[in-house]
Amino acid sequence: MAICYPQLVTSMDLLQSTIRLDRLGPFLASQGVQLAALTNSTLYGVQAFYKEMVRHSIQPVIGLRYHLELSDEDIVQAISYATNETGWKQLLKLSSALETRHVDALPTSWFRAYSKGLLTAIVVTEETYPRIASYFSASVIPAVSSETADQVAFIEQLKSRHPLILPYAPAQLENEEDRLAFRVLQALSQGKKLQETEELPVIPLLTRPQWDEQFASLGNWQSLFFQRFSEGYTVADSVPKLPRFPVPEGTTADAYLARLASSQLEKKGLQAQQVYIERLKYELTVIQSMGYSDYFLIVQDFINFAKLKGISVGPGRGSSASSLVAYVLGITGIDPIEYGLLFERFLNPERVSLPDIDVDFADYRRDEVIRYVQQKYGEQFVAQIVAFGTLSTKAVAREVARVMELPQETLAFLSRSIPAQVASLEVAVSESAELQNFIAREEKHELWYQLAKRLEGMPRNTTVHAAGVVISPKPLVEVVPIEEHHDGIYLTQWTMKEVEQAGLLKMDFLGLRNLTMLDQMTASIRETKSQDFSLARIDREDKKALALLSSGDTLGVFQFESPGMKKALQTVHPTSFREVVAVNALFRPGPMAFIPNFAARKLGKESVRYAHPAVEPILKETYGIIVYQEQIMQIARSVAGYSYAEADNLRRAVSKKDRNVLTAEKNRFITRAQEQGVAEQTASTLYDFIVRFAEYGFPKSHATAYSLIAMQMAYIKAHYPEAFYTTLLTSSTGNKEKQVAVFREMKRRGLALLPPDLWKSLGRFTVDKGGIRVGLSSIKGIPRPFMQHLLTVRKQRTSPWKSFFELAADLSAQYFTRATIEPLIKAGALDFLGKDRAVLLASLDPAIMHAELVRPSVDTDLLSGAISSFGEPKYTEATAMPDTYKLAYEKEVLGTFLSAHPVEAARNQFNTSLLPIDEIQLANGKQVELVGLLKDIRKIRTKKGQAMAFGVLEDERDEIDLTFFPEVFASVNIHLKDQAVVHVRGKVEQRNGKSQLIVQSLQPL
Repeated sequence: MAICYPQLVTSMDLLQSTIRLDRLGPFLASQGVQLAALTNSTLYGVQAFYKEMVRHSIQPVIGLRYHLELSDEDIVQAISYATNETGWKQLLKLSSALETRHVDALPTSWFRAYSKGLLTAIVVTEETYPRIASYFSASVIPAVSSETADQVAFIEQLKSRHPLILPYAPAQLENEEDRLAFRVLQALSQGKKLQETEELPVIPLLTRPQWDEQFASLGNWQSLFFQRFSEGYTVADSVPKLPRFPVPEGTTADAYLARLASSQLEKKGLQAQQVYIERLKYELTVIQSMGYSDYFLIVQDFINFAKLKGISVGPGRGSSASSLVAYVLGITGIDPIEYGLLFERFLNPERVSLPDIDVDFADYRRDEVIRYVQQKYGEQFVAQIVAFGTLSTKAVAREVARVMELPQETLAFLSRSIPAQVASLEVAVSESAELQNFIAREEKHELWYQLAKRLEGMPRNTTVHAAGVVISPKPLVEVVPIEEHHDGIYLTQWTMKEVEQAGLLKMDFLGLRNLTMLDQMTASIRETKSQDFSLARIDREDKKALALLSSGDTLGVFQFESPGMKKALQTVHPTSFREVVAVNALFRPGPMAFIPNFAARKLGKESVRYAHPAVEPILKETYGIIVYQEQIMQIARSVAGYSYAEADNLRRAVSKKDRNVLTAEKNRFITRAQEQGVAEQTASTLYDFIVRFAEYGFPKSHATAYSLIAMQMAYIKAHYPEAFYTTLLTSSTGNKEKQVAVFREMKRRGLALLPPDLWKSLGRFTVDKGGIRVGLSSIKGIPRPFMQHLLTVRKQRTSPWKSFFELAADLSAQYFTRATIEPLIKAGALDFLGKDRAVLLASLDPAIMHAELVRPSVDTDLLSGAISSFGEPKYTEATAMPDTYKLAYEKEVLGTFLSAHPVEAARNQFNTSLLPIDEIQLANGKQVELVGLLKDIRKIRTKKGQAMAFGVLEDERDEIDLTFFPEVFASVNIHLKDQAVVHVRGKVEQRNGKSQLIVQSLQPL
C-alpha cells in the first residue's frame, strides 16, 4: 500500500506553521511516505519543497488551500492538487487570481475555468454534504476531518457514492510541543499579545499509525490518492523564456541590433578603427548565436527612454561594461577597448548562461523606468520579484519577548545584549554571561529562550527584491504565480533564484543615491556657476581631482569614503584614472595586503619581476600584481594559448579552490603553455601565480565603471565645492554625525556655513552668496506642512517681514505655534528681524495671541487683509542672550554649533599658540596638547577591576579619540563631564589606521 501525506502546511505559509522544510523531509522519509502534498495558501516556496521531497525519494505534489464559494450559504474549505502538467499550469493561474483579484472566496465560475488537470478536495460534514453533493465528480472529491471520519453511517453513505474520500488533517505543527510556538506566530500575525490569542485546534505531523487509527474508516484512500498522480510534473521548467523586443516590420532582432550597433559606432567616431570593427562583429556574432539580441535591444530601449527623460543612468555595473555592443548602444559609459575589458568576462560562448546587465538609475526616478517597461510590454508580462523578511536573531528575541509581555527594560536589555551580526540566538547566549544569567533567573525567561530558538529564521513577511524585474514573453501566470503589488505592477510569488530557475530573465533596475546626488550637484552648478556644465565632459585625468583623491580628501566621494580606503589612496597616491581604478579593486579582503607593494613598486622602491615576457604587457599597469580577473584571462591566453572563453572557464574553476580541479587544470595549463614554447617550470610558476590571485581578483569592468562615478564626484568636490557640500548636506539630513563631519570639513576649507533664514532658506541646503545656507528641514521639530505653507506665503510677498508680529499674522495661528517657532528662533532663522533671540523668545506668547486674534487659521482673516492697519503688540524686553546659551540652543535644534564653537573662544583665552586638532601633525608617539570639548565619555573596568575611560575630544574642525588609563583616570575622573571644555596633554598613538590620544593630564577651562 502506498503511503501518502495529503496536506502539509509549511512555514512558507507565513506565520501559519512551525514546520520547517529541512526537518520535514527526514520525518516523512522515516515514516516511509511515498507521496507528500504541499497545501499552503500561496505558492511560496514550492520549488524548495519539490526538491526536498525528490532528495528523499518522495513524490512531491503541489496543492493550494483556499475557500470556495459554492453558494451564498456554502463557503467551503477546498484544496486543489495539480495531477499533471496541465493541472500545474492551472494552479499557477488559480493562485495568481486569488492573490490579485480581491476575493475572500473563489467564485464557482472561476473554479470551473481553472479545474482542468486538478484534483479538488472539498471538506464536508454530515450537515453540509446534502447541500453541495451535486458539485462532486471524478475530479472533485469529499474530504473529512478525523471527527467526521468517526461518523460511521455518514462515511458509509459517502463511500457508496465516492470511490475516494480524502482525510482532512492539514499539519501545521511539527509536533505537539509546538502548540505554544504556534500561538506566538498567531500573536505576531494578528498584532496581539500571547494572552489575547486563542489556541486554535491545529494538527501536528501525524505518524503512520496515527493516520491508520484516525482514518481507518476511509478504507484504501492512500492507494487511490497515489494513483491520481501517476503522470508527474515539474514545477520549474528551466528552458530560457527570453522576452522579445518589438522590432520594425520586415526585420529581425539580430539584423536590427547589428544595424543599430554599427550606426552608433559611427556616431562615436570609432568606425574607422579596425580593432573596434572586429570586436563589434565578434560580439554581435556571439550575442546572436546565444539568442540574446532581443535582450540587448530591450535594455538599450529603456536606458534610452531614461536618458530622453533626463533620468541619470550609471556608466555600468558588474561585467556588462566589458561589452563594446553595450558601450556603443549607450547601455554603459566605459569604452572596453580603451580599458582592456574582455567581452568573455560578460558573455562566455563556451558557458551558456543568461546575460546579466544590471543598470543603476538615480534612485528618486527609478520607478519611472520600471513603469515605462510595464507599459511597453504589458502589465501581464512584467513584474517585480518577491523577497521574504525573516525572524532574524535580534527580531525573534524582541518579538517573542513583546508578545509574552516582558517589561520594556527587558526588551531594551535583549536588543543591547544580542549582537547585530551573530550566527544564531544559541551562539549569542553561549557567548554572553549576561544572557545566560537572564535565562536562568526565571522560568518565563527560559520559556522565552526556547520559543525564540524555535521560531528563529522563519519567514515572517513579504517584501520586494531591491532591484529585480522580470519581463516574460508570455503572460506571467503561465510561468510563475504572481500577487498584487503597489502602483499596478505585479509581484512574483517566487524569489529571484526561483524565477531564474523557471527560465525567466531577471533584470536589475537599481536605484543609486549617488547618481541622484550628481543630478543635484549638476543642477546647482548650472544655476550658480556654469550653465553648460556636463558630467560627460569631465576630464578623467583632471589633476585637481586626482590630487584630492590622492590626499584622501574623500568625505562624500562614492566608494572612497571609508578610513581604510582613504589610507589606501594616501599610500598609493594615484596620479591617473587607471590607478584610481586599481585602488578601488585592491581595497578588498585579500588583495588589500598588496597595496603597500603596489605603492612601493610605483615609486621604484620595490622591483617588479615578471615570470615570463608575455606577462609584462598585461601586468605593467598594476606593477606586476594581479589585481583584476581579466588579467588572469589575459595571462592564460598569452602564455598558454587559451581562447578568452577557455580562460574565463579557467578563472572560474581555480577560484573555487577544489584540489582535484586545481591539479587537473594545472596539468592542462602546463601542457598548453609548453606548446607555446614556455618552459615547464615557468608555466608551473605562472599557474601557481594565477591560483594565488584567482580568489581575490576583482572585475576590472565593475571597478572602472564605479570609479568613473567616484571621479565625477571628486571633480565636482575639487572644482565646485559649494555645489558638492550643499548636495552632501541635504542627502545626509537626519544623519547629524555625517552633517557635523561635513560642517567641520567646510570650516577647514574656509567655506562659510550660513545660518537658516526664514526668508531665504528652503527646506534643503542651498548655495547662497558667500557660502552654504542651512535648510529648514535641518532644524529639529520643523514639520513639512509648515515648510510648504511658508514657501507659499513667501511667494506672495515682495519683501521680508518687518516684525515678529507681522510674521505671526501672515502665517496664521494654525502654523505660528510655539512648537514650530521656538526651534526657528533658537536656530537663528529669525535673526533677520533684527531682534535678539532672547527678545523673540520672550515675545513668542504675545505673537501667538496676535495671530489668534487677527488670523486664527489660513482661511480665516478676521481683518480682511487689513492686518497692517491693526495695532501690533510691543516686543517683550529681555536681557541679551549670552553666547553660551545661544550656542547651546543651536546645538539642541541643529545638532551642531553654528554661530561659533565654544572651543574657539576657550582656546584663544587659554593659549593663542595652540592649534586646532586638524592642524597638529599627529605622528605616532608625539606629545601634543589640545583644547577641546569632551563627549562620548565611557567608563569601564579592566580585567583587574581598575577603573579607566574612553572618550572623544572635538573642536570646531575635527575630533580625536581619547584613552584614560587607570592611573590618569583616577586623577581626572572628577572633570570627565560631557560637553565640558578642557585642556588636554597626551601622547599620540595609531590604532587601526586611526589616531588616538593617550591622555596624561587634563584640566577644565
